[in-house]
Formats: sequence, structure tokens, C-alpha cells
Amino acid sequence: MNIDIYQFNLTKPDLDLNSAYNLLDVDEQQKSDRFVIKNIREKFIFSHALLRQVLAQNLNKTPESLQYQYNSNGKPELKNHELHFNLSHSGDLVLIGLCQEAEIGVDIEHARAHDNYQEIAERFFTKTEVAELKTSDDFYRIWTRKEAYLKMLGHGITFGLDKFSVSAKKDGDDCLISADQGLMTNCYLGSLKTEENYFAAFCVENKTKLEVNYERF
Repeated sequence: MNIDIYQFNLTKPDLDLNSAYNLLDVDEQQKSDRFVIKNIREKFIFSHALLRQVLAQNLNKTPESLQYQYNSNGKPELKNHELHFNLSHSGDLVLIGLCQEAEIGVDIEHARAHDNYQEIAERFFTKTEVAELKTSDDFYRIWTRKEAYLKMLGHGITFGLDKFSVSAKKDGDDCLISADQGLMTNCYLGSLKTEENYFAAFCVENKTKLEVNYERF
């Protein structure tokens, strides 16, 4: 099974803001218009325009012609195409994951200088993950893997970060240590090499041998 992952830096956009805005559909434009803070609005526009460009390139379509539909959890899907995708952005970076054969989730996080990682973990993580963090500094490796797993399922973090446990150890199909009944357990979790002070991860259903194409722009 092949997956394609693309990383973009929003400080070096190929499009101007108006051109990026015009690639979005009405729903995306309305969402962007609701952001009061200019910087956040612009990053939303650029990241979603980049997603459309990546999808269009892979499908040999024009970005503005792509149509989305949303599943019961609000996760966007392409109408009339089986290509699965996921988007994440944090700080100045955007991460986009594509997979033809299975659902995919990606997450990227800009690490911030907090002293309360252990406190956050004890509040939101499982006891297994909290115990692992007491002997490591892998908070963001765990956090991004947890988010990527939830996004693969089509959920947000409000679904509950304590309903499953992941490990920050090497990539593989054994990084999901446990999950509540009914949640998918047959999946592959991996971390990605990214920029300084950033952490990234992906998750896909573990169907066959995995080949990852990771490009950074």
C-alpha cells in the first residue's frame, strides 16, 4: 500500500492570497471569513488551497472543480473519487496525507516552550502513556500519533484521548498498544522527520506492506 505525504511552508506560498481564496468552494470561503484574526484566516486559506492543488494534481483535475462531502463525524471526503486524504497545519507548516486504499490521518504540531507537559499528559493521556513520559521527553511524538489515529477514524480530540494508548517507540503496527472496544486496532503509526521544533505523525489502516513517499516543499 502506498501513501503520499506532503509538507509545505506557509511562509513561502506559490499563490497570492486572492488566488488561493478563489480555489476554495463556498463552504470553505465562508469558514475562512469567520476567522477574525488575519494571520489565522490567511493560513486557513493557504492550507486548504494547497490541499486542493495536491488532490487535483493526483487526480488530473482542476483544484476548483473538486467537490467535498462530509461523513457523519464531519471529516471531508471527495465526491466521486476514492482517494482518501487528511490535512493538518500548525505554526507555519502544513501536512497533507493521501492514500488510495485506506483512510489516513496526519498531524503536525509546533512545539511550544511549556513546562507542564506532564500535567497535560496526566489530564488527557492514558496511564500507560503517562508512565512512558516519566522516562522520556516524547510528549509530542505521543500527541501527534494520538491525533493522527483519531483523524484516521474521522474524529477530533473531543472524542477522547484516553480511549486508546499509543507508544512513542519505533514506527510500526504495534504502536497502538490498546483501544476501547469498537475502535480499529489494525493500523500503522509512524512519525515523520520535519523541521526544528515541529513534530509530525501519520496513521493508516495496516492492510499490506507500506511504502511512504514523503516530500517537503
